[in-house]
Amino acid sequence: PTNGLAVTSMVLGIVSLVLFCAWYLALPLGITGIILGAIGLNQIGKGQFSAASRGMAIAGLVTASIGIVISILIGVAYFALLANASSFTTTY
Repeated sequence: PTNGLAVTSMVLGIVSLVLFCAWYLALPLGITGIILGAIGLNQIGKGQFSAASRGMAIAGLVTASIGIVISILIGVAYFALLANASSFTTTY
């Protein structure tokens, strides 16, 4: 049997990677993917699920982590550019 939390973690991780430009969506999806992946790995460690579920949980953790890192970088760049653009004033 497959672990539903592992599958959900993998899907959320992939979606967070795809939506990295929408950092305000990708960040919560990535965090949720990491939480579900960790819970799924904990359940898999108890021997209830197959090895494929372990791979999906690890893939979910990795993709969600990468999605979070990219989302944070995009968010920081967005606010840095916003702050830089607001500092330019034209005076005549």
